[in-house]
Amino acid sequence: MKVTTGTDTETRVRSLMAQEKPSSLMKWLGRQIGHVKGAVKNPVPTPPKVVYRKETVQEAALPQRPQEILRRTTIDEVVIPPPPPPPPARSPQARKVENEK
Repeated sequence: MKVTTGTDTETRVRSLMAQEKPSSLMKWLGRQIGHVKGAVKNPVPTPPKVVYRKETVQEAALPQRPQEILRRTTIDEVVIPPPPPPPPARSPQARKVENEK
């Protein structure tokens, strides 16, 4: 921005520069606490249940380059996904309103 010697323009430039302060330690700490608080509130997703797992490894030497080995790994799995999470509990007031409809 161009700063000219004048009261109005100079004041606006200084106020814009004052707004661009680096983040303070307290803002950073508050943001970190907010992340932890949100993580505590959210439920941990349950991993899928693996019913069957078969891992097959095939190795073969390359005829052109005998010092190199071609390795192929195949994993076969049968997975049962976890049940969907239950809906959030409704307040007694919300139930009362639904029953009145």
